[in-house]
Amino acid sequence: MLENSFSVALRLMLGVPREIHRYLLEPLSGRSHIKTELIKRFLNFLRKIRKSEKKTLNYVLEQVSNDVRSITGKNLYHIKSRCGIEAWQNLSPRDSIVPFRRIPESQNWRINLANELIDFRNKKIDIDGFILDETNELLTWTCTTGPS
Repeated sequence: MLENSFSVALRLMLGVPREIHRYLLEPLSGRSHIKTELIKRFLNFLRKIRKSEKKTLNYVLEQVSNDVRSITGKNLYHIKSRCGIEAWQNLSPRDSIVPFRRIPESQNWRINLANELIDFRNKKIDIDGFILDETNELLTWTCTTGPS
């Protein structure tokens, strides 16, 4: 729910179509997706528990982290599979810097074009011969067509 709300807010702030490819959201906004930020915070929290001298905290963490029936275990399972790491003890907040959605190699051209069109629409740059209506049409095409 939060992930979707964040994506919708980014789309509205950028002024891009609803059908935008998800992999374009992070590069166009210039910031990490909230899902990535929450994973970093969660891993920092677990790292602090592991470094704690309190044996009870460490014991409980060991119990719940390997049990996918617990919320912590389920979260760790999803993070491990997302980052491609086997043992959760090997996870660090840096590992969570996996993009919200990976950009297909053949689609990188969309980022620069969409950024320039957004800048033109927001009057940050000037492109001779472009009209605002054409720009919006081209931005919609750039953000929505092709492989997703």
